[in-house]
Amino acid sequence: MKRTFAVITLALVALGTMSLISGQAQEAGAPSMPPTNSAAANPLRIALLRWYQANTTTRFKVGSQPYGVAFDGANIWTANYGDASVTKVRASDGNVLGTFRVGTGPYGVTYDGANMWVSNQGDGTITKLRGSDGKSLGTFSVGSVPGWMAFDGSDIWVPVGGNNTVAKVRASDGKVLGTFPVGVGPLAAAFDGDSVWVSNDDAKTVNKVRASDGKILGTFAVGSNPAGIAFDGTNIWVANRSGGTISKLRASDGKLLGNFNSNTGAYGLAFDGKNIWIAGDPDVVEMRASDGATLGIWHVNGSIGIAFDGANVWTTALSDNSAHKF
Repeated sequence: MKRTFAVITLALVALGTMSLISGQAQEAGAPSMPPTNSAAANPLRIALLRWYQANTTTRFKVGSQPYGVAFDGANIWTANYGDASVTKVRASDGNVLGTFRVGTGPYGVTYDGANMWVSNQGDGTITKLRGSDGKSLGTFSVGSVPGWMAFDGSDIWVPVGGNNTVAKVRASDGKVLGTFPVGVGPLAAAFDGDSVWVSNDDAKTVNKVRASDGKILGTFAVGSNPAGIAFDGTNIWVANRSGGTISKLRASDGKLLGNFNSNTGAYGLAFDGKNIWIAGDPDVVEMRASDGATLGIWHVNGSIGIAFDGANVWTTALSDNSAHKF
């Protein structure tokens, strides 16, 4: 009888301790979470120290007004609009490996497997930097107000807001292979393995463009002021800045599969292999790709660009001129 009583007592103590730990964790500032996303009842997750999603971010100072962000396989690069530079940050520990001068008003950064490309909105150019050491390999004119770019395996696609086109640029030498009309105010691009998708900020649409020849395969309605765009392996996701919604389109035919409330002023998008991450002001949001459910919300003022490094998500923040690592 005494042994039975002792076992019951120990069990109650353990349960009480678990409840206390969980409560303290939430009091420490866990992210705002939907009520259906509690994992505290699962003791296996508690044992793994994963009974709630991590709420803290590590931040690293970069240049002035960082907008775009990209991963090169080992490092994070940020486009620093305010001081005509890009910053290279080692993803493992946040150590700044270099700051490199580019054109005026750098906005987007895209990696081609060896080199980093930077769109310079202030002077209508793109700059090619060698990924290993940041050496400039050339600056090429593409047109007024180039946006966030995409790489298709051989060419760089640049939305050019000033003339409502997307430019196809050969990555090997920067030669412009063609410019193709799209919607009004093209801002960002993504590649789905066959076609390039372009968000048109002033037209509430996205265009699907065949990468081989620039032919428009479709124009599809989304929300107001579409900005960031991402591919999840099957579908295209679009961040609608003004409405704070995210549109999900089937990549094969552009069919709208849903509009989901992002809970923030949506701007940049990234896919982590399972979920969609949304950069916006004032929050960063994690959304389940299968059904658009919100999985977590983290407060980061002025969050704009966002990228996944294979393990962690990075976002740029205008409020403190930094890159935040989740």
